[in-house]
Amino acid sequence: MKKSFLFLCGLLIILSLSSRAYGFRKGHNVVNANVGMKVYTPNLSLSFEHGVANFNRSVSMGLGLMVSTPAFYWTFLGARSAIHYTASSSVDMYGGAVLGYSLPYAFSADFFVGLRYMFNPHIGINLELAPTVSQWFALPLASAGISFRF
Repeated sequence: MKKSFLFLCGLLIILSLSSRAYGFRKGHNVVNANVGMKVYTPNLSLSFEHGVANFNRSVSMGLGLMVSTPAFYWTFLGARSAIHYTASSSVDMYGGAVLGYSLPYAFSADFFVGLRYMFNPHIGINLELAPTVSQWFALPLASAGISFRF
C-alpha cells in the first residue's frame, strides 16, 4: 500500500511537470471572487489581476486591483501585485502584497500567499492566506473562492 501511494505521488509529480497549460502567464487576466474570515467577521472580496511579465517558463508577475469588505463595516480599495509559480498544468502558487485605503479609516497594506487550481483554462478555485490578524489590515486571514481566467 505504501509503495503504491509513493508510486502514485511520483507519477503525479512527473505528469504535473510536463505541461503548463492553465498557468498564470503574461497577458492572462484573472478575476477572483472570495469569501473569508477576518478575525471574527466574514469578508467578501473581489480582485482582478493581469499578467505583466514572465521571468521564465514557470514564474510570472501580475498586477491588479482589489475590493474587500468585512461584513460591510468598511471597504478596502487597493492595488494588488503577486509573483506566480506555475507548479503544474492546473496549479498556480502565488504570493504578493496589496496596498490601498480602508474607507473610512486610513492607508492599509497586507501580504498574502495563495493557491489556485484550474479545472479548465477558464474556471478554477482558489485559497488565499494572509498571516496578519489585525482587524485593520486589508485581507481576511483565510479566504476561498472561484477564479475566472480570460
